[in-house]
Amino acid sequence: MRQLPPDFSSRAYALTDYLESHLKEYPDVLDSNGIFMERTKDIGILPKEDAINWGVSGPVLRASGIEKDARRDFPYYFYSKMKFNIPISTKGDAYARYKVRYLEMLESISIIRQALKAMPENSDVVGMPIKLIGPQAKPDVILNRRELPRGEGLIYMVPDKQRPYRIYLRSPTYTNLQVLPHISKEIKLADLFSILGSLDVVMAEIDK
Repeated sequence: MRQLPPDFSSRAYALTDYLESHLKEYPDVLDSNGIFMERTKDIGILPKEDAINWGVSGPVLRASGIEKDARRDFPYYFYSKMKFNIPISTKGDAYARYKVRYLEMLESISIIRQALKAMPENSDVVGMPIKLIGPQAKPDVILNRRELPRGEGLIYMVPDKQRPYRIYLRSPTYTNLQVLPHISKEIKLADLFSILGSLDVVMAEIDK
């Protein structure tokens, strides 16, 4: 909407440097913590086949060995011109889900830096429309995929001229949460909290 502050780029780069330096300390703290390792390693295992059958997405899916990311598979915005890795693990336990998210934070820093480098001048950005629907001309049905922090979000629309006649939103949290009873069988009560945390549930997103 408005011009960015003159020092926006330098401040953004400084923030990525700050985050990167502190994120590198996480493995030293967590991987040497006996309680953390006991409550995440081999806990809440979601095998690859089950991850597919239950329809999970995002870090939960990638921690079970599936290299799937909407930013790469269905590129939108500027993602087709960006270079980034898709961290995965094959273990499928709570620790793997933590590790995938940790590596994705480092990848996010790289993506932000690429975006800053490619950002147009302020005069070209202000007032730029954000296209949700895409380039289709009068489509009968619109299906957009977006890689959200917790997985793949879907936007399904049936348009009626310029307004949606019907719209449906599919949130990744709702789908990921349904595996909780499945991966929590025969566990200790204390493990339930780490398993739930590894799914990264946001209740407001489930309610939509």
